Amino acid sequence: MTTVSTNNVVTVYTKNNCPQCKITKRKLHSMGIDYHEYNVDEDPKALDYLLERGLRSLPVVVTEDDTWTGLRMDKLNNLQKKMNIS
Repeated sequence: MTTVSTNNVVTVYTKNNCPQCKITKRKLHSMGIDYHEYNVDEDPKALDYLLERGLRSLPVVVTEDDTWTGLRMDKLNNLQKKMNIS
């Protein structure tokens, strides 16, 4: 897994041709937050993992203390503040 400077791990579950997934990844990149990506179109085990947890919308973002689905700019901005990234 890829870690950010604060040693927090961010994982993003995505799929191909998902505009919200692309925007989420672009936002994380622009904020300087590294993340580990699982693409459910390419990794059936990742899809199974999400379905077992009742997560059916993408993207799914998992941080040390939070999990959310969909494009959530408020959560992304809070993550940036939490990690003290300017």
